[in-house]
Amino acid sequence: MFMDARLAAIALGVALLTACAPVGTGGAGESGSEPTSGSPAHAPSSIPSGATGGVTAYVGQSSTDAAMGRMQVYVENGTGAEIDPDAVRYLDPRLGGPRPGDRLRAIPAGSARGYLVALPQRPACGGGRDVSGRVVLDVDGTRTSVQVVDPTGVVRRHVALRCDAAATDRLATMRWLAPEVDGRGASATAFLVLALQPTGESGRLRVDRVNGTPVLAPVGSDVWRPAVEVAGTGAPRELRLPVRPRRCDPHAFQESGGATAMRMRLHVDGRPGEIVLRMDTSVAAAVIDHALDVCGLGGP
Repeated sequence: MFMDARLAAIALGVALLTACAPVGTGGAGESGSEPTSGSPAHAPSSIPSGATGGVTAYVGQSSTDAAMGRMQVYVENGTGAEIDPDAVRYLDPRLGGPRPGDRLRAIPAGSARGYLVALPQRPACGGGRDVSGRVVLDVDGTRTSVQVVDPTGVVRRHVALRCDAAATDRLATMRWLAPEVDGRGASATAFLVLALQPTGESGRLRVDRVNGTPVLAPVGSDVWRPAVEVAGTGAPRELRLPVRPRRCDPHAFQESGGATAMRMRLHVDGRPGEIVLRMDTSVAAAVIDHALDVCGLGGP
């Protein structure tokens, strides 16, 4: 069971590393901002419906969707007859060209269905944040376009995180190194190690705050506040962040797909931003092994 807990805690991280860049957006369980189950963020009954007799649509995202770099466009059928789309596409200038919907299936009258839409790694940066998307349905040769409501700001958050990540990457490469662990069991101490490698470009990057996760927590504070600044043309830096398990029950490890996805607040050339930096598979495994050992869940 304890090995299952370890594997569950890093499984979504492996999927993220396959699908996403090292620095980027919206991963599972990032600062608790996403739901922790596979259900949609909003049930169809809570859709801000514009017309009860037509078709309405909204964006939702479960923790699994976030971990896989995607969202769902939920289409609610209020027409009184089944809708069986031949194609579903999400159009939003913030995401570039049309994004096809996957998992096509019919929408019975009076119900809603979610269609998976992959989010781009490189969205359009510098555009307005009040833009909304539309979903286009092709049904039996007829094309219908419906405005999409995004009540939790899924697209806005994705674009902001990805664009902040691009600005950060211009000045420095950031990655997690293997943790520094001293001792075993409940008396052990450990540090997360964050490496910053400047790129040589002109500018300054300051790491203001690093959040914990549902599994990992700072020692002696609610968040890490390194307040460390590096120049794009300066020397490399390594930050050491004292870490402890946040909880010691097996469910904490089994249910958190974002156990090693760390949300950071920073400034790039004086402009505030936010990114999520994920640990690679080997580093994540070492960190989870340490947390299980401290909690006495590491097996015999």
